[in-house]
Amino acid sequence: MSLSITGNVIEDENLGLTSLATDTDATDSDDNVTLSTFQSTISSSLGDRLTALGIYPDTTTNVGTGTTQAIGISEDTIVSTTDQNLKLTDSTGGALNGVDTGFTAIDGNEIYLYSDLSNPDIVLGKEADGTVAFAILLQPTNGGATIWVVQYEALTNTNPSVGEDANTLNLANLVYVSGSSSSTSSFNIGTKQPGQNYWLPFTSSSGTSTVIVTGLDGSTSNPDTVNTSSSGDGSDSQSITPGGALRFDFVSSFTGGNTKDKTFLTDNSLNSLVYIEGTGASFDISQVTPTNSLINLKIIAQNESAAIFGSTQTNTSTNTVALGEIDVYNSSGVLIASSTQTTGNHGITFGGTTSAPDGTVSGLTAGEKIAFTSLNGAQFDQFVVENILPPGNTPGFDILNVTETQTNTTTDTKEVGSHIIFEDSVPSASDKTVTGEVDEDALSSNALPDKDGSATASGSVTTLFNPGADTPLSYKLSSDFSSLTSQSLVSGGTALTYEVSADGTTLTATKGVGGATVFTLTLDTSGNWSFTLSAPVDHAPGANDASNTVIDFSGLVLAADADNPNFAAGDIATAATGALTVKVIDDVPVNFNPEAIVSGDNVQDAAGAHFVGNLINTDAGDGTVDPNSSLTIKEHAGADGFGALTFTGTNGSKLTGKLGGGATTNLQAGGNDIYLFGFGTGTLTATTDATGAGLPGGGSGSVLTADEVFTITLDADAGTYTYNMLQAIGNGSSFTFSDFADVPAGNYAWFSLPFNPTTKQPVSPGKSVVFTGLNPGVDTVNPSSIGVGTDKQAVAPGKAIRLDFVDDVHSITSTTALKSLGSLGYADHYEVNNSGFALSQVSPNGKTVDIRLDAYEVGSASLSPGGTFPSDASATHEAITEVKIVTEDGSGNITGTLADFTGDGTKSFTAGGISQSVTADFAPTGDSNGVDLQGVKLAPGEFILVSTATGFDRLLATNIGTVYNNKDSFDMGAVSVSTFNVGQPVNMAFNLALQDYDAFNSGLNSNLTEAGTGTLNINLTAPTV
Repeated sequence: MSLSITGNVIEDENLGLTSLATDTDATDSDDNVTLSTFQSTISSSLGDRLTALGIYPDTTTNVGTGTTQAIGISEDTIVSTTDQNLKLTDSTGGALNGVDTGFTAIDGNEIYLYSDLSNPDIVLGKEADGTVAFAILLQPTNGGATIWVVQYEALTNTNPSVGEDANTLNLANLVYVSGSSSSTSSFNIGTKQPGQNYWLPFTSSSGTSTVIVTGLDGSTSNPDTVNTSSSGDGSDSQSITPGGALRFDFVSSFTGGNTKDKTFLTDNSLNSLVYIEGTGASFDISQVTPTNSLINLKIIAQNESAAIFGSTQTNTSTNTVALGEIDVYNSSGVLIASSTQTTGNHGITFGGTTSAPDGTVSGLTAGEKIAFTSLNGAQFDQFVVENILPPGNTPGFDILNVTETQTNTTTDTKEVGSHIIFEDSVPSASDKTVTGEVDEDALSSNALPDKDGSATASGSVTTLFNPGADTPLSYKLSSDFSSLTSQSLVSGGTALTYEVSADGTTLTATKGVGGATVFTLTLDTSGNWSFTLSAPVDHAPGANDASNTVIDFSGLVLAADADNPNFAAGDIATAATGALTVKVIDDVPVNFNPEAIVSGDNVQDAAGAHFVGNLINTDAGDGTVDPNSSLTIKEHAGADGFGALTFTGTNGSKLTGKLGGGATTNLQAGGNDIYLFGFGTGTLTATTDATGAGLPGGGSGSVLTADEVFTITLDADAGTYTYNMLQAIGNGSSFTFSDFADVPAGNYAWFSLPFNPTTKQPVSPGKSVVFTGLNPGVDTVNPSSIGVGTDKQAVAPGKAIRLDFVDDVHSITSTTALKSLGSLGYADHYEVNNSGFALSQVSPNGKTVDIRLDAYEVGSASLSPGGTFPSDASATHEAITEVKIVTEDGSGNITGTLADFTGDGTKSFTAGGISQSVTADFAPTGDSNGVDLQGVKLAPGEFILVSTATGFDRLLATNIGTVYNNKDSFDMGAVSVSTFNVGQPVNMAFNLALQDYDAFNSGLNSNLTEAGTGTLNINLTAPTV
């Protein structure tokens, strides 16, 4: 005998039934199989019994079909043995009857072990009310047995802290496998000499047992005989004829008299029989008479165990043993028929049913072996083979080679319960997601009326987990909120801190330690969650309300199953990343309407004009009334709070607007284009300096205040803006006067450009420049093809050229008239700024000259020929605020600034291959409003331009070399003019952006897609003087 248990049967509650989840165990792998594998592999005896018990495993419970919903099935062939008659028992080999397992089902009910009363290969784990929690099945195999575990209820695993694979239950020292060895005794009953006897013993081939063969007739006067021949045994003749039979009794020892003594049935001469129990037997049909006939027979198994063989042993109706299976083999040992099947039996039929044959077999012939077993291994010690054809018929048959499968009473028992292991089910994260959405619009701190969202969201996390078998799950929040801190959430510029309540139900986020609550998340044990937003969360800018922050709470959501109520660390699940998220939709500022500067405010287009307006307009007379006029500009920012109020646009862009209601055009100051700097800040500066030196968004260097036209400053705290006018805004044009060759050469008191060389007349009407000497009417001006000098030569030290910018020079009778200042007439002077001249010649060549510049405002009075030419003394001597040395193209457009002076200083530069170092002296001695330039050289395309605060209409250029000990002289070349006309209303508009706190402080404040916008309209009236 040999019986051993190797390995384990591990039933993992977590793997499923119809398909198996992936699971990797650190030590011994699980043995779970699918339901389909069970259905195709389990033996019919076990399957039928489970059905009869109503617990055949399935995906649903159906009393009508005998099925019960299972949660898992496992199997492994862990039993190795040479024994037969294996069964599940207790340690003594007996049945289990209410043995306490020591553990409970998930519902808390204790589980007890019971052996099935009808099949010793089944042990049930049941609650006290009969509910089956699991079934242990033993299915014999060739050389051993497979142990099946079918689990119907989840079990309470008691050590969750060690993790799923180690948190196990088993049936150690409770369930055993018992088996007994069996042997087959073979008897050749053709070994006797031919003859006729009343009984005959045949010894087995091993010599350890004997089969006693007798007839069936119990007559004491004429009992049936046993007839022997070399081909087999018969009865009363050479065969078992219809109605006849042979009886076979298996004994290990006996005492007997003469086999030819017919009185053996009554004289007790055949006695001291020690019967051998068996569970199966076989015999051969060695001969059929007539040959090729078919016979019908019946097998009757009995369990007599009598010590004396008497007439009662011929009764076939007492102590019968039911048969379980009858098989027929041909002479080659091939199975050709079986009582367990209804088809494929080659014409052989069986009485009874496939599960309970009655022993009748019809259609047999010579050379076939008939083998049979008892039902459920019942013991028998004798059997009868009867020819059931009616007496007087044929055929008959002989029997040869009888066997009995004998069972020893010695059993072998091995503990198997410790090898039957129930592995814990644990929850796991699913691939499902749950999301909520809240809107900062709904916060109570939001003064705006756009509360179109909700500050709360709720739902359930139950779908975020695969629960496994141990339901229901419980839920809580983890105290490890590192997954939240890694999201770097901020409110009002302060990083959030987090705290989870001791019971794991509430997460609170605050602005720093102990700060105001920003949001809370609650989660009850049933998985219901609720999120409440109490303060805004800082967002990166987006597009209007499309900007949002998604907060991932998944790393805090824990689930534990029913056998881990305390959330032991080794046996819990955390929701997958992104499983539970709440989207916080950003609240963004609303658009606003600032108070406009309207004509009724009479803010004039003149230096010194000033206006303070409201950033939120409440008066229809001042433009469109703001829809939220009761709120301050900061309250327009919404729940996130105020961030910044700035101008929007492109630094360095030209100022555009409308003059007198005309089309939009580039606006100018002093005849120069105006450029805007300070976009992205709260102060916008308009300047004629195209580089915006020193201004926000401009170039490097010092601010050229003389170039500034106006500033607008926003004050969100006060809710106002301030407009300051530094120069007048006008319309004009830039051009040059350079056609000196059109004027005939001569020494004149005056001449003007442009000049018509054909008619010998000043070009009129139109704008002109009039050239005179230092002392008008005394000093002459001498045009050449490239420029002009004075007193028949270049402008020598102490001499000067005067430029008057006039309209509509009167005609002359001839060029001779140019020799008299009294012939000069014109309509009026026109205003210029940022205007001047080029040098056409310096003598000696390559030297430097020193020039004093003086600007005057003559006024608008006309001059008629013969009238008095206005003296410098009669004009207003304007203070020069800026001198530039620039390069220009042929149209008078500035192409580059070489030096820009707004105060004393020296600047070095190179142009046209000429390097210069020019020094400016503002308000030189004796001339508080003039400017001296020292070190000026002749360079191609180079102009000296002069500006004052309000413009001018006369410019005097004096060679001041006498002051600086410089004897060099110059000729004046082309005159560059930037006209400047005022007197029309000016309309301008500027865009403003209101950012809330999180947008402005995101580091992306240049992204204004999430800003409230407003337009500041400015309408300047024409100056009255």
